[in-house]
Amino acid sequence: MTGHFAKSNVPPVRMIKEVAIEAVKPVDGEGAVAVKAGDRVLVDIFNDEKSLTSLAPLKGRGFAGVIRRHGFGGGPKSHGHMFQVQGSIGASSFPSRVFPGQRCRATWGMPRSTVRNLRIRGIDFGRQPHYGRRRSSRPA
Repeated sequence: MTGHFAKSNVPPVRMIKEVAIEAVKPVDGEGAVAVKAGDRVLVDIFNDEKSLTSLAPLKGRGFAGVIRRHGFGGGPKSHGHMFQVQGSIGASSFPSRVFPGQRCRATWGMPRSTVRNLRIRGIDFGRQPHYGRRRSSRPA
């Protein structure tokens, strides 16, 4: 990482994020000011904005069956039955395939989700970002 910081001619920092910025406020009637690698991007870029789009990671739940993933009722729960199995999901001769969108067991959860048009209600300029674990306020 030292080489990356040296190439951009910036001091090392603890946290690096990639932020897509279309344009910054024009200066003295000129066009948009370009943002270079290594520039600090703070929350004041959201002053004139009314809404934004956010990409956030979702909670992954691993490989899940149909009862946990889709809420299926299951089969009989006694006399040696396997009650958490799905059963047949496709026909045998025709159409000899499983239709797209069939609800079946698989990995539950997505890697990330996009939420569009989040309204910005206010910006707290005095609050510092927090990195790492929060410490308890209780005495040890």
